[in-house]
Amino acid sequence: MSDHSTVAAGDQVGEVDIDKTSKAGWEWFTRFLLINVILCIVGLLLVGALTVWS
Repeated sequence: MSDHSTVAAGDQVGEVDIDKTSKAGWEWFTRFLLINVILCIVGLLLVGALTVWS
């Protein structure tokens, strides 16, 4: 495999850019999961409350 790059030096993506993108993606994903877990718990509590109430 060749060590030569066909991409200009200014167009290359550095590790810092990848880390920022990865960090932003993981932060969004964890927020998404947290919201889903909270909504599921609230939904289950609501179903449980309605079941006991009726």
